Amino acid sequence: MGVDGFYLRLQGPAPTQATPPHAGEVFFAGQGVGRSKLSEVSRAAPAMRPSPTKDRVTVVVPCYNEEKRIREEEFGRFLSSQEMADASIRLLFVDDGSTDATVEVLQRIVSAAPAGRASLLPLTPNGGKAEAVRRGMLQAVEQPAPEGGAIVGFWDCDLATPLDAIQELAEVLRAQPWTQMVFGARVALLGRQIERKVVRHYLGRVFATLASLSLGMPIYDTQCGAKLFRASDELKTVLSHPFLTRWVFDCEMVARFAALQGPKPHRPVQHTIFEFPLTRWVDVAGSKVKPWDILKMAWGLCRIRVIYFYREWPGGRRKGMPWADTCALCTVLMLGLGALAGAPRALPLTPLACERALTPRLTPRRSPDVCAAVAVRSLVSTMAALHPSGLWRQRPILRKEILCPEAQNRLRRY
Repeated sequence: MGVDGFYLRLQGPAPTQATPPHAGEVFFAGQGVGRSKLSEVSRAAPAMRPSPTKDRVTVVVPCYNEEKRIREEEFGRFLSSQEMADASIRLLFVDDGSTDATVEVLQRIVSAAPAGRASLLPLTPNGGKAEAVRRGMLQAVEQPAPEGGAIVGFWDCDLATPLDAIQELAEVLRAQPWTQMVFGARVALLGRQIERKVVRHYLGRVFATLASLSLGMPIYDTQCGAKLFRASDELKTVLSHPFLTRWVFDCEMVARFAALQGPKPHRPVQHTIFEFPLTRWVDVAGSKVKPWDILKMAWGLCRIRVIYFYREWPGGRRKGMPWADTCALCTVLMLGLGALAGAPRALPLTPLACERALTPRLTPRRSPDVCAAVAVRSLVSTMAALHPSGLWRQRPILRKEILCPEAQNRLRRY
């Protein structure tokens, strides 16, 4: 493992049991540890070792018409390596109704692998990546778990993330009992090989921001196709129902975990997720995700927010809309309906547009008080257009005392 794969602790007696990172005893290298902390950390030996009890790691690899992109030699090398056999890692290939020779390629990989290291689950008809991942992970979770527990996850078949990273992500779950999910994160740091197209990178950052707002947690990368989960009853419940979104099922899984939490006090879901910065990730040509699909993903995030945060899941009983969401929705609806109703100059786009609309001949200098007056008047015009009786026009919302005489003259001309 690299520098991000081993664990460090402060000088002191060795702990008898792993404790959460917020307790101040354990730090993960590369995850925001400052220089002052690193100067106090002993690098002599790892503080936490993986449990000697063997656990089973099952990784689902969904495939759909991937005949030309499957790296048959790479899968064969990984499955035949003794190191991966000792780590009890097995692959479950899920063919999602492919119409090319993908099934034949997967059958060759499974037949060439050692016994018990790989298996194939064919599905018909095509149900999408979300359903293929759900069916495969559910089959892995329902199998009897060994004494050391079980870990399940999914991995993209194009191997943009190398298969060797499975062991690195699994070590996090083995060493940190409080962690339930480990997500690969594509962070372009020095010393790492993260090769990604510029357009996809910036579209991904926009989507990550929307995902953070939708889930209510500062998650960095939700769409990386390298994720591992600790097998549990909660995970089985999350996988027991088909996903409602086709493109953002990763976010939907996190939202389902959050919806399953009981009343406070409890550990927030974001404290059970560990984002692991990958050492290598290379963009592979032939991806089925297009730039305009981010609109579908954004719509999926809206559905996730409404279904899992406004209602109880899986019961469906209404919980109510958060106050922040209510304010944002009312503002958007009010401005949108006001624009459709044709309120005169109700929605100036920029301060410069406001100034030009108010004083085309007086001065080119922008005036903040005039812009503020236009904003208030825009709100009044919007509410007047929405209210059938026009009573909003009679309310003294815009008072002359808050404006200078020059602004009052300009506003009268407007």
